[in-house]
Amino acid sequence: DSSVMTYTGHTVLQTLIRCHFSPQFTTGQRFIYTGCAAGRVVIYDLLTGKIAKVLEGHKSCVRDVSWHPYNHELVSSSWDFSVTKWDGVENREDKEPVGTSRKRRKMD
Repeated sequence: DSSVMTYTGHTVLQTLIRCHFSPQFTTGQRFIYTGCAAGRVVIYDLLTGKIAKVLEGHKSCVRDVSWHPYNHELVSSSWDFSVTKWDGVENREDKEPVGTSRKRRKMD
């Protein structure tokens, strides 16, 4: 039965970590993305359940992530008091998102 899928590879610890579908306009909602207690953003292929990309850079739990509806960028927030903008996350011909760079901005 393929009506229920399990996505593994991210960790949850002490709090709710949200997951979302990628935007319809840029990805056709092909991916599920989520934060991780290990300080990563994990992007899963919706159809296969496999990890398509891992974005690393936070030092603590990534609690929430938001994918821009029209641009190829994600923003993640972490318990390390940082917000990270990931540029160049795109849906290529091979359907694999790619994180090419990031800009960090610490919040006070």
